[in-house]
Amino acid sequence: AFDVRFDTFDDTQNEHNETFTISAQTTHQQSAVTGTVTINDNDSDPAWQLTASAPVTEGQDAYLQWEATLSSPSLGESWTQINAIGIIAGGPDREEATLGGETSDIGEFEISVDGGMTWNVQKENVQNEGNFFFRAPSGTSSVLIRAALRDDDVYEGTEVVMLNIIEHSNDAGIARPLFTSMATGTIYDDESAPTVDSLTADSTTVAEEDNTNLSWTLSLNNASATATTLLLDISNPG
Repeated sequence: AFDVRFDTFDDTQNEHNETFTISAQTTHQQSAVTGTVTINDNDSDPAWQLTASAPVTEGQDAYLQWEATLSSPSLGESWTQINAIGIIAGGPDREEATLGGETSDIGEFEISVDGGMTWNVQKENVQNEGNFFFRAPSGTSSVLIRAALRDDDVYEGTEVVMLNIIEHSNDAGIARPLFTSMATGTIYDDESAPTVDSLTADSTTVAEEDNTNLSWTLSLNNASATATTLLLDISNPG
C-alpha cells in the first residue's frame, strides 16, 4: 500500500465546497477504483460594502456615483435591491435632493457590472425612481451605480442622496446582514445664494390723509429652493 496526497491551502476567498475524485487501476484491471474527498470552505459570505464618490458639483460634473463591492466574487447570480432617498442633512443651506420627475435634481439611476464599460443592466421590480432591483452575474465583486446631475438656475444649496444596498438572493454566496451598507453622495450647487437685486417703492409720495399703506417691491437676483432670510431696516429721518 502507498499514500497519494495533495496539499490544501487556506485562503480568505469565499468559495463553494470543492470535491476531488481520484481514480486508480493497474494495467490488468478493466475498471478503476475511485476515492472522493470534499474540502469544506471556512470563509463567510461577503456582504456588499457601499461607498460614494467624492462630492460633485451641479453644472460641472456629469454624474453622482457609488460603488458596491464584495471582498470576494459572488458564487451565483445576485438579486440586489437599491433604495435611494434624498435627505436633509443639517444647516440652513442643505436640502433634500428630489428623485424622479422632470424637476428632479438627478436623472435615472444606471447600473454597470463591468467596471463602467457599459451601463445597460436592466432594473426590475421598480417601485419608484430610487427603489429597484437588479441582477449581477456570478463572479461579480464590484457594481457601479450612477445618476446624472441636472443643472438648473435655482439656488438649492448643498444636496445629499443616501443610497442603501440590500441583498435578497439565498444562493449567490452574498451575506444578508441585518444592518445593510449605506453611503451618502453630496451635490454642491453652482448657483450663488440669492441677494437683493432691487428695492422699489410702489409710490414715491403719498398723502397723509389718504391712509395709504407704504409698500415696496423687492426682487432677488435668482430663485431659491430654500427659504431666504431678509434683514429689513426701516429708517425715518424726519
